[in-house]
Amino acid sequence: MATALQFDVDADEILVRSINMIAKERLLLDQIATAPPSFAETIKPLAELRNVHMSEFALIQFLGSITASQAVHAASLEAEKMIKEFNAESLARSDVFQAVQAVASNDDELELLCIEDRRLVEQMELESRRHGAHLDDSSAKQQLQTLTARLAELEQLFQQNIRETRARVLFTRGELAGLPPSFFRAREECRGGDDDDVKLVVTTDLGDYLTLMQHARLEATRRAMFLVHNTRCRGNVALLEEAVGLRREKARLLGFHTHAEYTLQPLMARGPHAAHAMLSELRTRLAELGTGELEQLEQLKQADMQAMGRVYEGFFEADRSYYAARQLQQTRRADDDECRGYFELAPVVQQILALFQELFAVSLAKQEGVRAWRPDVDVYEVREASALAGHIYVDLHCTAPRGPRVVAACLRPGYDCSDGTRQVPAAALVARFARPADSSVPVLLAHADVEALVRELGRAFQHVLCATKWAQFHSSRALEQDFVHVPAQTLARLAWNVEALQRISAHHRTGEPIPAALAGRLVAARPQGAALDHLRQVFLSLYDLAIHNADGESHDSVDELFDAMNASISLVPAGATRTFVVARLG
Repeated sequence: MATALQFDVDADEILVRSINMIAKERLLLDQIATAPPSFAETIKPLAELRNVHMSEFALIQFLGSITASQAVHAASLEAEKMIKEFNAESLARSDVFQAVQAVASNDDELELLCIEDRRLVEQMELESRRHGAHLDDSSAKQQLQTLTARLAELEQLFQQNIRETRARVLFTRGELAGLPPSFFRAREECRGGDDDDVKLVVTTDLGDYLTLMQHARLEATRRAMFLVHNTRCRGNVALLEEAVGLRREKARLLGFHTHAEYTLQPLMARGPHAAHAMLSELRTRLAELGTGELEQLEQLKQADMQAMGRVYEGFFEADRSYYAARQLQQTRRADDDECRGYFELAPVVQQILALFQELFAVSLAKQEGVRAWRPDVDVYEVREASALAGHIYVDLHCTAPRGPRVVAACLRPGYDCSDGTRQVPAAALVARFARPADSSVPVLLAHADVEALVRELGRAFQHVLCATKWAQFHSSRALEQDFVHVPAQTLARLAWNVEALQRISAHHRTGEPIPAALAGRLVAARPQGAALDHLRQVFLSLYDLAIHNADGESHDSVDELFDAMNASISLVPAGATRTFVVARLG
């Protein structure tokens, strides 16, 4: 069964649907609390209702992320807030928890259930316990609910500030030396500054920011962009500071010493000590390699400064992307333009789909006349052994102002319906590649964009080919949290395979695949900068542990601690001017 998805939903309807979902589930929870506890009377009705509600909620979240309407976006955020608050409230209900716990402790009944049903019971019991449903102290439960509601509000405000705080920086063409021609197409111009020269507008949107930081030759240009990008959400520092304190309070109410202990308890590490030990060992192993990589980047910058007759003042975060790209070009003995010629957007996507079709032994058929959120969104029917598996929507030119450059999203989870039929899943690939004003101009991709398309289309296939009984376990929810990204990351490795690169490439003029020698240089250069990349991730993880495993006695602010740890672990300092990078870490 494939119920048609409805994308033309206005702001009022989003809120009405959300209110109705909450009312229906609250009524069912009241009934469950008074019924004799059993899988059929307690677990199954709730899971069946959540099948439907998770589908509706997935679509509401998606519409908020791709809409150009501020009203729809705001309604989606408000709906998300309401539903999360209700979920926290319902999971904390002691009467429902007692019924779930009675089922979880009935070994005779559990033995008759399939593996997924048993896991469902365990999951419901664990989630309720982690929301304090087992607590006897009514005042503690009330405090817990208050903390949970405030944390949800803070987290949403933090993300909203990142999405909506958009800054503009003005540069002359000379200051943008090194940027590819595509960067200047349809670029907004204005007059500004004391000299009243024509300036080009560069925004802090991720596409603009990453392109400039990777290609701008002038250090002053990179530094100016870096400072604006990393000081635009400083109000988030206070939100994070408050959230860290509230998470600590919440963890202690639930019987844990710290938020880190609470978060890690169901994961492989089981606690902060093991996580810290693993990260510290990684840091030690990577430090020497990272220092060697940094020295090579420093040499490139020193040579540039010497050639320009300028004093070398150090190597900073604003330099890293540019000199890493320069080093990569030298290693590959090819520049981005040569590689881009073989990666035209539309053909690359078609070849990736064909590759996955073969890899997963499925068939894809483009659907005509299926309505989506924009007329030029392509819709593909996916069949597995002739049976309908689901649908993938592909939007390569999304014009919504917020969101990642390339991302996959679940539009609807798959699940078994109560009438014996199956609701098939739907997924979307959303990319924000600018459409040239001249349709004859091809959209050419950097290799990083190709890798992102492989990874996110792989994630879309993961959504569609996941066949679980309950929506609660659909796709990444079927995996332990330590492994949620493993399938997509594994598939992304295809972008670093010579044979795969040749299959998905075709020169936009000749149609020839990328030469094996050039693809080989791309692949051989992959380890370049890997140690510094991994040190950055180790730093972020250790920082996360540091702020969430503290006893509350530390007087370091979250941003000061971030800056201090960043310089010592990542090896690359931010620079003399203070920034607030921690305020934009989504």
